[in-house]
Amino acid sequence: MGSGIQLEGAISSATGSIFTMAVNGERSGADVTVDASGASFQCAGIKGACDASLIQAGQKVHVSGTLTSCTQSAAAVTVLVFERSASPARRHA
Repeated sequence: MGSGIQLEGAISSATGSIFTMAVNGERSGADVTVDASGASFQCAGIKGACDASLIQAGQKVHVSGTLTSCTQSAAAVTVLVFERSASPARRHA
């Protein structure tokens, strides 16, 4: 707990600023619950507003923050980077 972590993947489901993400690679054996309530938002290749409205299923993300459990199943993030993907309505044209 309290260790730094960086994860990349896609949002599976979301409720407000808390979401579950499927992680790329082998950093976690299961989906990770992410609390982005204290995060700053950045966008890579996405036009328009870069805010919590982009937290939606299918959105590709890169997060960095701290583990909030003894396993890699939950994290509180300080930076949430939205990456260009085909799913969300707002994407780079």
